[in-house]
Amino acid sequence: MLSLLVTLAFSFSVRAEGPLALRPDTACEKRYVVSFMNAAPGFFTDEKGNKQGSSFEILQEVIRRLGCKVTEETSSHFASTEGFVRNRVDIFGITNKSEKMNKTGEFVEMYRVPRSLVIRKDALLTEPTIESVLKNKKINFVGIIGGLFFIKESEKEKLFKEHRLREVPGPSEIYTALDEGRAQATFSSPAFTAYYLGKSDKLKKFKVIPDHKSEWQSLGFYLSTNRLSKTEREKIKGLIHGIRQDGTLLNIQKKYVQPEDFDYYHPEKTKDVGRL
Repeated sequence: MLSLLVTLAFSFSVRAEGPLALRPDTACEKRYVVSFMNAAPGFFTDEKGNKQGSSFEILQEVIRRLGCKVTEETSSHFASTEGFVRNRVDIFGITNKSEKMNKTGEFVEMYRVPRSLVIRKDALLTEPTIESVLKNKKINFVGIIGGLFFIKESEKEKLFKEHRLREVPGPSEIYTALDEGRAQATFSSPAFTAYYLGKSDKLKKFKVIPDHKSEWQSLGFYLSTNRLSKTEREKIKGLIHGIRQDGTLLNIQKKYVQPEDFDYYHPEKTKDVGRL
């Protein structure tokens, strides 16, 4: 059954000779395989067919500075993870840390953000806290198949045991399930909340509760330890650091998050990211 799921997941993967490499006259002869999740706000196409998205733009900048040709792979989170652990991908991101991918890759942090609980207002009986919502057996959560999507492993296990966790292929399906009432809550990040709820009247139906007690969510890139040499990985890590510190990260994220969340991506706020 697992092999069937993997096969089906990869059948939806999109592979393309990408425009990410913006220097065709480069002396770099290597072609890198880069993978990113085919889901907004990380990646999407606008009404004119132009590629956009926070993960896509950051990865585009990494490759531009690297100066090499690339092959793009876009797919679900599950398929992207499988492709990486099966040594088919050089760089995957932006994603969170994964014990599974740690076995074949090195995680390079790009930034950290606090997660938030997003819950339907019509599911609330009293002023909620994250702890009370997790304990309330009348409230069902929704998350991503094969991923955590800002939920802790211990929380996922608890919700599964209580039959309170519905899993779907990607972020779009998460917010559709919430909007239609098939689930009442999820954990999110500033970019996901802004894209799926902040740009419409849908946000009025939900309460967003920042989680200031938990460790902030670490997001970044996985570099393949089997396909990339240590020298290559160190070079890419340096490029990622430069993108944080010269303000490029902030300028990209300003397109995809609310103004009150800009500080999370500011060079001064991210100067120690990747060292901890």
